[in-house]
This record gives sequence, C-alpha cells and structure tokens, in this order.
Amino acid sequence: MSQLVLKDVAESNEIAVCIDKALTDVCEVCNIHKDLVMSRSRSEDVVIARFFLYTILRNVGFTWTHIGQVTKRDHGAAYMGAKRLEGRLLCNEKVLIMMRDSLIARGWHFGARFFYDY
Repeated sequence: MSQLVLKDVAESNEIAVCIDKALTDVCEVCNIHKDLVMSRSRSEDVVIARFFLYTILRNVGFTWTHIGQVTKRDHGAAYMGAKRLEGRLLCNEKVLIMMRDSLIARGWHFGARFFYDY
C-alpha cells in the first residue's frame, strides 16, 4: 500500500514539474507573467500564451479535462484555444511561428492536427 502511495506522489510530482516547466517556458517565450496566463485576462498576448500552454500540455499527454482543471477553465476552452492557435499558425502569422519555434527549441512538441484526438 505504501509503495502505491509513493508511486502516486512521484507521478503527481512529475506532472506538477511538467506543468510548471511548460508554463515557465511559455511565459518566457511570450514575455508574459505566470499570474497573467492563469488569470481571466482576455488580452490578446495573454490569450495566445494560454493557447500555447494548452497545446503543449495536450502534446505531452494531458487530457482536455485535465488541461481545463490545471488552467481553471473547462475542457472546451482548452480544446478551442488549441484549435484557434493551430488555425492562426496555418495562416502563417510570423510572430506566432517564431514563438512556436522558440518553444520547439526548448524541447516541446507541436504535432500536426493533434486536437482531433478527443
């Protein structure tokens, strides 16, 4: 029993570290403070940072529901945010592409059409 609890604690620690690293990297690349990303702000630069966070967390294996819980939104907001980001990247918005490339250089993966795996 204690081994199972320790395993759960270790896994939750790894998840927390992954979330924190993703949030830190997104904030550094987008030049936004962590508190703003997690806030209710609808400022475009904050929203874009949030969309990148959704996308990164999805690509490392989080479910839409878990992403919503982590960001204090519902799963639909996370899903639609990632979908909107992909659409804007497909339109070749240079600033977003540079941000995406900076995040890729930090080791994050952006898969093609990932959000359809609902």
